[in-house]
Amino acid sequence: MKEITRAEMHVTITLVKSPEAIYNANSLSKVVGITPMGALKILKRLEQESIVKSRKIGKATTYKVNVENPYA
Repeated sequence: MKEITRAEMHVTITLVKSPEAIYNANSLSKVVGITPMGALKILKRLEQESIVKSRKIGKATTYKVNVENPYA
């Protein structure tokens, strides 16, 4: 696994702190304070590393922490 950046850590901590919330890249970017494209890039990288899992709801893709991954 590559080093995790500060923004990636902030995104992951936000997802862990509120597991009941449903976040997509746009809503997460508002909470974290980054651009939606930046949030999407972070979420895609974290998904590649199996730290988060994605799920399609309609046209939106939502993200949750992958609790099956011991690293996450």
